[in-house]
Amino acid sequence: MSHEGLPAAPFAAIGIFLGAVMPLMLISEIFIDGNWTFDYNTLSDLGASDNELVACMFNGACMFGGLLISVFGIGKYLIRTDQLDKACGAAMVLAGIFLFLVGIFTKDNLAFHIPVSFMYFILMMAAMFISMFADFKRDRKLTAAFTSILIVITFASIPGFYFAGFEVIMVGCSYVWMIFQSLSLAFGKD
Repeated sequence: MSHEGLPAAPFAAIGIFLGAVMPLMLISEIFIDGNWTFDYNTLSDLGASDNELVACMFNGACMFGGLLISVFGIGKYLIRTDQLDKACGAAMVLAGIFLFLVGIFTKDNLAFHIPVSFMYFILMMAAMFISMFADFKRDRKLTAAFTSILIVITFASIPGFYFAGFEVIMVGCSYVWMIFQSLSLAFGKD
């Protein structure tokens, strides 16, 4: 239980579900599409795929995943008492809103797609950075160290890949991070 009386378990379950299912959805979409190539295609290419099933799956997953990220962020904001944790939760709520919008404004509409997808990435990375500092401050050192490793992996990929490859690595790291944040929320120190 948190200081504010909300149970952490439902929010943690949402984060674990999201961190586990979204990568499986992406892998399924890539497999079904058959034309998607790592470090050549962006993930958003799946949302504008010639395969209607893939496009619907990707855009639906963005909307559903965005909703779940926002719900998890609300939980983190309400359950944690530290201001940095609350800031992380708020950044996640906003990131979730922008991911939801990625599912609406597909790559076919670049004028809207680029800003909303860019904001999703910026806000998700901000949430990861903020959580790293919050976890370290609140003596959740294992979670802070793991987040640090994921951030290093993300940024270390920049010189080795085009944006399309970097994007996949960043998204993958963010979903692994969601699982660890969920476990920390459920079992960690406030």
